[in-house]
Amino acid sequence: MGDLPYAEALQAGQIGLWRAILGYDPDRGWAFSTYAWHSIVHHIWRAVKVHTRSSDRRDGALHAHDRTDPPSDGDPLALYQAAAVRQALDELVQRLPDRLRVTIVVRYGLDGGPPRWFRQIGAHLQLSGERVRQLHTQALVWLRHPAHSQHLRSLLERHTRADYEWADAEAQRWLRQRGGRHAVA
Repeated sequence: MGDLPYAEALQAGQIGLWRAILGYDPDRGWAFSTYAWHSIVHHIWRAVKVHTRSSDRRDGALHAHDRTDPPSDGDPLALYQAAAVRQALDELVQRLPDRLRVTIVVRYGLDGGPPRWFRQIGAHLQLSGERVRQLHTQALVWLRHPAHSQHLRSLLERHTRADYEWADAEAQRWLRQRGGRHAVA
């Protein structure tokens, strides 16, 4: 079994995180961290499986039913798709208002550092941990709104009418909870 390079594992985990952001529904009773954890782990294991399969092919350890598959050297299409998703994610995060961007980047370690807790982010921003949690929720709503995430949803094949209606309904529910206020950060 081949070892998955760290950069590929990191990229798979980030794709899992963004899929979790786009698909999270707080009404189901799961904490976001629990929901995201499952998505991240799933995507990393899938990357390990793809990498192992391509390593086995290179080592000549093909099973009879795999012989019809085209040879893959790191699955260029998957690598291209992952890079396209990563670029779309980076562009989407950069469009967030400052406090929301900092909250998402630091919370998930997208700056290369370790992921941090809300209270740690709050200390950096001179806010309470609860306020950072609110900013985090606001950022997730912003990121998955169809007006912002169309390109990313298209890449992740989450661009059906039902996906957009769900995201819009979540944004409307969030606004109702805030009393209709549109204030950012």
